[in-house]
Amino acid sequence: ELLSNGVFSYYIYNNSAVIEECIDDVSSIIVIPDRIGKHKVTGINEGAFSLCPNLKGFSSQNDRFTVINGILYTKDTLLCYPAAKSRKNYIIPPNIKRIADGAFVSNKSLEYIAIPSSVSEIGSEAFADCKALRTVILHEGITNIPDGTFAFCSSLENITLPDSAVNIGDAAFYECKSLPALNISDRIEKIGKMAFQGCTSFSEIYIPEKVTNISDWIFTVGAGLKTVKISSKNSEYKEENGIIYTKNGETLVFCPQNADIKQLNIPNGVKEIGEYAFNENKNLESVVLSDSVADISAGAFYNAAALHNITITESLQNIGEYAFFGCDSLGKTVLYTTVDKIGDGAFENCKNLTLYAAKGSAAYFYSKQNNVEFAVDETQPEVEIAKWSQGYIDWAESNGITSQISDYTAKLNYEGLCWLLVNLYESVKG
Repeated sequence: ELLSNGVFSYYIYNNSAVIEECIDDVSSIIVIPDRIGKHKVTGINEGAFSLCPNLKGFSSQNDRFTVINGILYTKDTLLCYPAAKSRKNYIIPPNIKRIADGAFVSNKSLEYIAIPSSVSEIGSEAFADCKALRTVILHEGITNIPDGTFAFCSSLENITLPDSAVNIGDAAFYECKSLPALNISDRIEKIGKMAFQGCTSFSEIYIPEKVTNISDWIFTVGAGLKTVKISSKNSEYKEENGIIYTKNGETLVFCPQNADIKQLNIPNGVKEIGEYAFNENKNLESVVLSDSVADISAGAFYNAAALHNITITESLQNIGEYAFFGCDSLGKTVLYTTVDKIGDGAFENCKNLTLYAAKGSAAYFYSKQNNVEFAVDETQPEVEIAKWSQGYIDWAESNGITSQISDYTAKLNYEGLCWLLVNLYESVKG
């Protein structure tokens, strides 16, 4: 059961009090008590003071916790560096082995932090939202940069990962807008979701040999990204002319948003343009698909604002949902009858688009249903719609059974089937 004394929320464990959270977010000095009521205070939850923006320092009545210059420690852990403490530079004492979760969170003044070689563990969100922080010195021995460690450190511009680091956690450098680059060595084994999201100053990034899943983070790196380099030993990916492909060359995975590529011929052998591969691309103007490309996946060219021309071959079969969403510059686009599936929103917000295709094709019906400008491609024969069903369709339409159906080539789900049967029953039985 969580209890409160008006200053702290706490719970009782083995007849001792453990502070869960400080609920006094106004005081500039917080006293760590020896007891709460009759219970000895034996522990403090990490991050207990993360919502104390006015906190300048601590004092302690408890021999389990040490306060030096207003900073709270246990024997070998830095528990909390106050959010409102005003010094700009701080060197962590050499006896400290661990920095607690959220230890420095939301400090307003720190610009420089040196972490000694004695520290082997940094807690999650340890420096999150330290908006003035510019430089961090890390030493060998640290293996993990955990979730959210430097998230929202918008001034951070100088940090070197130690060679001992093997993991970069989820959102570890989220919104580090001033960070121009990060040294990523081949010892890194995992990079977490959104690890570099919003790092708008990143122009180049390296994918080491052991990082074999990039789908959770590569698409979220800042829009300034121009170059991606990949270890030649990576088993899943390769880089060619600035673009990432799967190792077998069958999927085009990613093109950096700010890559210096205006015209692109998709190589033979590529079967699929991967999901969001050209998402938010700034410079790409023209794409020519090879005869091997059968699929353009969901969001493949999402908001590729400069794209004005794409040449599609008769090999293309599928265009995923939102594939060309927001491609304002895209003009005349020819689709062949081999394209038998076009996903929801595939050409939504394409203000200058005209689809050229055969009458009766999937593109023809898509255009009618989605108010997309359409023109008949005279070089393609009209797709003949089966005539055997026409009499049944005419009867069903005249009796209101199919009143909301305009495309009889669309797939029918269970709900649609039930709707038709109820309409039929009501029409026949009144």
